[in-house]
Amino acid sequence: NAESWGLIVCFFVFVNLSICEIMTTTTIKLLSAENDAFAVERDIAELSMLVKNMVEDSGVEEDVPLPNVNAHILTKVIEFCRYFKATPLGEIEKPLKSANLSSIIPEWYSNFVEVEQEMLFKMILAANYMD
Repeated sequence: NAESWGLIVCFFVFVNLSICEIMTTTTIKLLSAENDAFAVERDIAELSMLVKNMVEDSGVEEDVPLPNVNAHILTKVIEFCRYFKATPLGEIEKPLKSANLSSIIPEWYSNFVEVEQEMLFKMILAANYMD
């Protein structure tokens, strides 16, 4: 009947619009404390609950300001999120069997946190801020 066809047409229009939106809005622009812009894949950026909530509130076309994260640290956060999305860390067995981090988690993750203490502290602050 005509009503069913109308619903089917509406469904296909909705699906096509959704596909177009997904195809055209696959990146989000994150702004560092220095106002440097970073184009990041939406699924990567939304690993941060702060970013996800801001995008849900304002839309993907709005830049996402991160005034508490400098450009260098934001680069590291994005690097971590991209790697984590492709290669999840998984559960860490507890209690820890060693004080040697590289024997507990994959090498990439242990190498990632082998930085100067000040840098590690800033990365932790950024992770906490971005949730």
